[in-house]
Amino acid sequence: MSKVNLEKHSFEKITYWKEPDGWINAPKTKFINQNYTYLKLKLQELKNPKTDYFISSDGLNQFIFESEEYDIYFNNCNESKDWMYPTMDIVINPKKQTDRGQDHFEFLRTENGYKLISVSSRTNILK
Repeated sequence: MSKVNLEKHSFEKITYWKEPDGWINAPKTKFINQNYTYLKLKLQELKNPKTDYFISSDGLNQFIFESEEYDIYFNNCNESKDWMYPTMDIVINPKKQTDRGQDHFEFLRTENGYKLISVSSRTNILK
């Protein structure tokens, strides 16, 4: 998994959670460059059969993705067009059952395939 390949499969902006600021947007190149090691290690965990994870499907959250570039993914009532543009959220549970929180990687279906659009880490490691 190279930086170039990850960028190719990412939305122009990546939205991520950072305490205490909340949801932050960053250009994909900047976000991937700053967080590549974490992203690579977490996504490679999915190859391990012992990794506890699941995938859920939903629509794009209109309260997080509010700027103009997301308008195409919502109808004129600001409801997600999830039948056309679903999101797939990969949720990775911690290795130790005593640890709390989960890591999330959200992908949005676009006209050019699924793109990484959002990341949240249980360890608040993202920059």
